[in-house]
Amino acid sequence: MATTEWLPEFETVVRRHLPLLDANTPITPDLALADHGLNSLAMIRLLVDIEDGFGVEFPDDVLAASAFRTAGALWTVLNQVLAA
Repeated sequence: MATTEWLPEFETVVRRHLPLLDANTPITPDLALADHGLNSLAMIRLLVDIEDGFGVEFPDDVLAASAFRTAGALWTVLNQVLAA
């Protein structure tokens, strides 16, 4: 996947929900979130934090497990919601 530039706030929020991610490991677009501790409960908490932090509400039709597969996938979904 190509390099994705996202807002620092996005990375900060995502990193808080990845308990298995080493502090020195960068979050890259292809980083598998589940491999770093994002489980179903953490997905809900992450979703709420993103909605609160970015002042958006994710419509149900974009809330598939695939949206939380990688950091890049989540950023893409967030960008779609911000653009709507």
